[in-house]
Amino acid sequence: MPKITAACYIFSLLFYGLGYFKMSALNVGQLDAYTYTEYAFQATLFFVLTNFLIIVGTGIYYVKITNHNLKVRTKAYERSNYRRRVNAPKVKPQFSRPMYGIELDRRITS
Repeated sequence: MPKITAACYIFSLLFYGLGYFKMSALNVGQLDAYTYTEYAFQATLFFVLTNFLIIVGTGIYYVKITNHNLKVRTKAYERSNYRRRVNAPKVKPQFSRPMYGIELDRRITS
C-alpha cells in the first residue's frame, strides 16, 4: 500500500474521531445557539474531511495498482514478442487438377 494512502486513511480516522467528539459535545449539556451551531458545523466539516480523505486514498491506491498491473502486462507482452517464430512449410494449393473426375469450375457452379 502506498504511504500516501496509509496517511489518508490515518487522517480520516483522526477526523472521524474529532467529528464524533464534537457531536458528543452537543449532547452533554446546555449550550447556547451560537455554540451549538458552531459545534454542528465543525462536526459536519470533520465528517466531510473524513469522506474526502477516504476517497482520495482509495483513488490513489486504485491508480497505483492499475499502473502496476499495466506495467506487468506490458512486460509480459514484450517478452512474448521475443519468441522465435516457426517456419511452416509452404504448401501450394492444387486446384487446377480435377478431383474425382469433376473439374473445379463445375463444382463451384453446381
